[in-house]
Amino acid sequence: MLNSGCLKDEPTQGKVALETRYRLGALIGSGGFGAVYTGTWLSDSLPVAIKHVAKDRILQFHHMNGTLIPLEVHLLKKVSSPSCQGVVRLLDWFEQPDSYFIVMERPLVSQDLFDVITDQGPLPEKVAAGYFQQVVEAVRHCHLCGVLHRDIKDENILVDLLHGDLKLIDFGSGALLRDTLYTDFDDCRHLIEWCLSLTPEKRPSLEQILAHPWILTFLEPSGRKVQQPTTHKGGTSLRTE
Repeated sequence: MLNSGCLKDEPTQGKVALETRYRLGALIGSGGFGAVYTGTWLSDSLPVAIKHVAKDRILQFHHMNGTLIPLEVHLLKKVSSPSCQGVVRLLDWFEQPDSYFIVMERPLVSQDLFDVITDQGPLPEKVAAGYFQQVVEAVRHCHLCGVLHRDIKDENILVDLLHGDLKLIDFGSGALLRDTLYTDFDDCRHLIEWCLSLTPEKRPSLEQILAHPWILTFLEPSGRKVQQPTTHKGGTSLRTE
């Protein structure tokens, strides 16, 4: 059984402290916001997942007890509960000068839903219905805790292969639940909707895509120069296959 007393309001400082409690294992996966490793809790040999996130990749922080912490940690603390098996539980977290380590529970034998479907093929309808019910219950728990996940997809659903239980993971894109509109990804949404216009003539040209504010926002800080062409109707359209 996982020890809920391990959840902390204050971080433990440094990688050395991490290694006194956990053994870091193999890389599970990595993305734009961090890398996740297997790990083992040294006190009782329970498996854990350890996420390493560089501070300069963290988009949002949260004030807690006079300290700035990653919003992801705050969201995980809010949804972590022994009474909800459908959401990954935060166990511990550590701060380094340039990064954070976030320690979470990990089923002994598990695989994300994307890999399950890749390996086993389409799910039988009865299994799919059961999985869908578990996901909805997990999302309902998050909403009752005041948390919005915002990145629900098969890669972020962990399947316990021994018991068939699901866990919602990766709250790196999450937010606190509120009644007002979320505008964080408006530029990205506009570009996607533009590209998916039903009428081919209304889709952006490749030149218009390169000049879109969402593209420029992420390219300019890197020093990459993007030429902004004059908009014209004769541009090459991006069409779906």
